[in-house]
Amino acid sequence: MNRIGLVIEERRCHLGLSRQALAELIDVTAQTVLSIERDADYNLGTRLLRRLETALRVEFHITMKEDVIMNRIRFGNDELILHIRKHHPCKWTNDQLGKRIWVFLRDHADGIKVAEDVECLWNTMLKSRAPDALPRTAALFEFRADALPALFSFLRDLAGRQPGDAADPE
Repeated sequence: MNRIGLVIEERRCHLGLSRQALAELIDVTAQTVLSIERDADYNLGTRLLRRLETALRVEFHITMKEDVIMNRIRFGNDELILHIRKHHPCKWTNDQLGKRIWVFLRDHADGIKVAEDVECLWNTMLKSRAPDALPRTAALFEFRADALPALFSFLRDLAGRQPGDAADPE
């Protein structure tokens, strides 16, 4: 049963109307009323919706919600570590950076881990494996796109700290 169908059925019953009685009021068959109430895929057009409003003595309000996925973004923490390494001197190891980036995304951007240990695309090009080199693998995160400015501000601040600072976000 679909949500609107349930609302219509509840209102019809509240008014003491049978499906047949409602069907006659809105000029459809009783089978159509059953379909409206029970078929989640039933295409309830605006004309029929207006006739239902009159018959059921209600007013329907249609609202739209943005798809949450459209407001989310995916990044690997390798991309964020690369940003830090390119733009800021930083004493943190990749593991330390990755952990702090995850905590920030989880706590401030509704972040979720989508995958872990994904091989980095530049892995074959890396010769250095020093702690401040780019990581071999990375975690992939999904988080609110509107958190990007705060994330990049956090990355800048994080790069400016030293491991063990009192202001460490761990």
